[in-house]
Amino acid sequence: MKPRKSKVLAAILALFGGNIGLPRFYLGEFQIGIFMIIFTAILFPYTMVVNLFEFLRIFSMGQSEFDRKYNKHLLNGQQPRRSSKRKAKTQPKKSTNYKKRENPYKKTGFKKYKEYDIEGAIDDLEKSLEIDPNDKDIYFQLACGYSLMERPEDSLQFLQSAIQLGYDNYENINTIDDLAYLRISPVYQTYKANGYSTSPKARLAAPKQDLLQDDMLLSQLKKLSELRQRGLLSDTDFQLQKQKLMRR
Repeated sequence: MKPRKSKVLAAILALFGGNIGLPRFYLGEFQIGIFMIIFTAILFPYTMVVNLFEFLRIFSMGQSEFDRKYNKHLLNGQQPRRSSKRKAKTQPKKSTNYKKRENPYKKTGFKKYKEYDIEGAIDDLEKSLEIDPNDKDIYFQLACGYSLMERPEDSLQFLQSAIQLGYDNYENINTIDDLAYLRISPVYQTYKANGYSTSPKARLAAPKQDLLQDDMLLSQLKKLSELRQRGLLSDTDFQLQKQKLMRR
């Protein structure tokens, strides 16, 4: 079992080596750590600003939030309670109730999603799966929600369930802005290369899409992230600008 990562140690590493990615490497975020080394080499005068920003980011994080993000393997044995429940729901279930049941959570979930209350939408949509566990549109909307929450692994699980249940609008999958964060993740690239299947031998027929729109969106998101890391953009402004980009 992996050892528990210490928030205190991570904060200390951030204070004295945040500019060279020490806390990122310690927390397993290797790509960000490499990026920060390159960033520091280019903009060396901002070294202390980066250290302070990294320290405040980790220090202001609650212990429970830190554990959910970096010590998932130690919560409830292997996974956090909430996460394990959600993952269990990603598997389509056969319903034994043949009578169409009313599903109010689906309606409220989609409404909250349109209002950009993503966390509230996810909660309602997951409750709606208990009523209708075979609704491919709910799975697809959850995939979009988790992508916006920057959780590509959870997003991919719900997308896979949607496809298994018959969702076949690959053009929408490869162009919708809400799935942009998932599409740029390595897990999705592998999934797509395998023909939208977790089996490496599978080769399903799926159209290839022009990724120019995704590249532009990714470039804009990276620029916003760089501004936030340099302390030129507050977390609140970052989230507002990010929402505007994802909704365009």
